[in-house]
Amino acid sequence: FRECDIVRGWWVQRILWDAGGRLLFRNSTVRHDRNSHDYYQDFLLEKKLYYEAPQFLNFLATWRSEAPTFEARLQELAQGLADSGHWSQTNADMMRAWIADLRSLNYTFPSLAPSQCTAGEQLCKV
Repeated sequence: FRECDIVRGWWVQRILWDAGGRLLFRNSTVRHDRNSHDYYQDFLLEKKLYYEAPQFLNFLATWRSEAPTFEARLQELAQGLADSGHWSQTNADMMRAWIADLRSLNYTFPSLAPSQCTAGEQLCKV
């Protein structure tokens, strides 16, 4: 739960590369007044991120798909993350359902961009 925004940013960046896109970060537009809490408990809730990030990022950097559409690649990436133990199968199933919902609304998925360099090369340069 606590690290989901970071993990989501990583996987969406990976799939955006296939569409020629990039993820942009900017400063916060809200003020957050921190309440008193236990930083050690925060660490315990986030330790999976700290200990498993290199393996997760390596998976994303080396993942490839020959699927002909963006939505098919999105589904393959979600399933690949589940199959490799980085995500639960429930997350992959929810991705499949979300894609089906978007199709039912006649959403137009992005087109795939011609590959200019590999994701791994981009990830390693960051």
